[in-house]
Amino acid sequence: MISCILGSKDRDEKIKKMLDSVYINYENINVVPDIIIIDGGSSVDLISLLKNKPGVSLIEESGMHGVTRAYNRGFRLAKYKWVLWISDDMILMPDLFKNAIKRIQTASDKTILSVSLNNNDGKGWTRYKEMPPVALCTKKLLCSVDFWPEDYITYASDVDFCLRAIRNGANTIMSSELKINHHLDYSDEIHAQTHINVDTPRFVKIWASKVKNKSSDSYRIHPNIYVKANNKTLLISKIQNVWKNNSWCNIYVDDLFNMDYLKSMNVFVKTGTESFNLTV
Repeated sequence: MISCILGSKDRDEKIKKMLDSVYINYENINVVPDIIIIDGGSSVDLISLLKNKPGVSLIEESGMHGVTRAYNRGFRLAKYKWVLWISDDMILMPDLFKNAIKRIQTASDKTILSVSLNNNDGKGWTRYKEMPPVALCTKKLLCSVDFWPEDYITYASDVDFCLRAIRNGANTIMSSELKINHHLDYSDEIHAQTHINVDTPRFVKIWASKVKNKSSDSYRIHPNIYVKANNKTLLISKIQNVWKNNSWCNIYVDDLFNMDYLKSMNVFVKTGTESFNLTV
């Protein structure tokens, strides 16, 4: 009925608590778990633990190659019709799946079920309308808009997906009954760069002004960064540091070393006509 998709790296205690809350939800609807975890290079102990968890399919990427790419790999492997994307710092309320199934029974394949979040910021439960950061939708809907856009490495790919889905006939349903506790920590490595996210406000602006049939490239505010490397290992190491320190950007290199998948992550071979904001 519902598959759970998430990416993770080295957050042992958080992911254990998250999994406990997911298992309770599957038990409450008497469904075999389908939990797909894309790991960015966690410790041997955590990898071993996850491999032995029932219902968990573990994809070991052995490096942080972008959140969006990770989630898309999970979406494609989902066994059930509906998918829920979550994070390892979330705790699902015990009746989330039960309440979701009530909604699913009357929902179309083009429905996005918005999940309410308590971000533990003192603001209580937040309900999201058109572009929820956490939601359930059908795998068919994800396929219809070619999943999440992989030119977004870390943030706003979920927002962009919702925007494109709505423009293609999808509708979002808000429900105060679908709840997740989000234990967000802006000081950890994964969220350290959130404050320089420029793309989420851009898509909010596009949605509010109802811009249609207009190239989103005209709104890009990505810096151009030239990465020098003479081998595959060094290139990956430098690119990951660039992503960590600069959030979204256009990365230019002399050689992709046959790693063509990097093209979907805003990594391009330099032509000599570009100007750069930074060289590393």
